[in-house]
Amino acid sequence: MAPPTAEFDVILDAAAIAALVECLAREIAPTFARESVVAIPVMTGACFFAPDLLRALVTHGIDVEAIRPVSVSSYGAGTTSSGSPMVVGLPSRPAIEGRHVLVIDTIVDTGATVEVLGLELASLGAASARVACLLDKVAGRTRPIAPTWRGIEAPDRFLVGYGLDAAGRYRALPFVAAIRGRDSRPRAAAAAPPDVGRFAK
Repeated sequence: MAPPTAEFDVILDAAAIAALVECLAREIAPTFARESVVAIPVMTGACFFAPDLLRALVTHGIDVEAIRPVSVSSYGAGTTSSGSPMVVGLPSRPAIEGRHVLVIDTIVDTGATVEVLGLELASLGAASARVACLLDKVAGRTRPIAPTWRGIEAPDRFLVGYGLDAAGRYRALPFVAAIRGRDSRPRAAAAAPPDVGRFAK
């Protein structure tokens, strides 16, 4: 049975997500063509996006040396980022030092998570640290941070599905959507459909 969509405004359906993942893999692959990469998925939000993207990168010939997930929480039970992320499970220095790192997160919102991880990875001696996200919520940014690669600019609404949750619910939905009537900020217009022509190159 297909999941109900009546209570959601769907931003990306499953087909659009798959196309974005493939597009991102093609954009990222040249950067790591001559070097292996350590992937740092940000959990639990990247529980679907990270494996999809990493499989796509492997099909493009990228050597994923290791996958070392970390857990970061900024929302708790609410729908607004606290701005003070807590990072759990950072790899040891020997696992990171001198290596090229790809941080994978489904959404970059305030930028606080990316900022904290960047500082931590630098302190562990990473040769480089880049960020790939599916959704870039520029309107929510409070830090001077931008992902290296992004799928689309996200609308300024609280999004769920494809790894994103609201107090533990909706994470397993096969699409990305906003819950009607539960936006964290005043409702904005839904995002325009992704430019499918970009994926077909």
